[in-house]
This record gives sequence, C-alpha cells and structure tokens, in this order.
Amino acid sequence: MKITNLKLTNYRNYNKIDFAFCNGLNIIIGNNAQGKTNILEAIYFLSITKSFLSVNEKNCIKDGTLYFKIEGNIKSLNNNCELRVTLNSNGKKLELNDNEIKKHYHYVGILKTIIFFPDDVRLIKDSPSNRRRFLNIEMSQ
Repeated sequence: MKITNLKLTNYRNYNKIDFAFCNGLNIIIGNNAQGKTNILEAIYFLSITKSFLSVNEKNCIKDGTLYFKIEGNIKSLNNNCELRVTLNSNGKKLELNDNEIKKHYHYVGILKTIIFFPDDVRLIKDSPSNRRRFLNIEMSQ
C-alpha cells in the first residue's frame, strides 16, 4: 500500500499544494519551519483522522481560513482508492471514493500508518498504560 498523491488545502502553512510520490523511497527535504512535519502529520491525519502534534484539531486549519481538506490517492495490490478528510466549524467529514463515511471505524485502517518519535523509546520504560495506548492505536488499523 502506498500514497501516490497528496493534496492539502488550507492545512497548517499550506494554502493549496499537490504532492506526487514516486515508487520506492520518497525523501522530504527543506529548511526549518517550511512544513516538512506538516506533510507527515497530514498523511497521519488522512489515515487515523487525528493529529499527532495537536490535541485541538482546529489548530491544523490555516490561519484566516474556515476549513482544511486533505486528499490522498492510495494504491494497493488489490485496488486504488481516494481518501478525503475535511474539517470545519461543523466538524469532521470522512470520505472514501467520494462517498461519505459515517462510522469512524469504517474509515480508520484503510491507509495503515505508524508514527514513531525518538521520545517513543520511553514506551519501554514508561507505564503499561502508555504501551497499551500506543498499541491500541496501531492495532485499530
């Protein structure tokens, strides 16, 4: 499974941008504070429907705008699909191939992602509840 295309509208520091990913390894480079982590966060948001950086998801909406939209084309061995997450003042809307998904659990797991930070090494040393939380998120996919 891979992302072939990612479109961001009013997401963090991006007005509107379209990324095309190639086969194999893709490397995102740029100066500090240019939005590299925002791209990774958008991919995670598209997959899990949550930010790994911000508890308040409305912080992901670009300043001065009313909504954000993340769209991704996903290619797997069996099929291709388009995922879309839109967030505005009315809430979050999830779509698969232009069809709205009402149940969150029908959406999560279509695009499988794992995010791992250097601080996540503490999972080994921290309490079992932190390990369970990490594993619950990953296994829910």
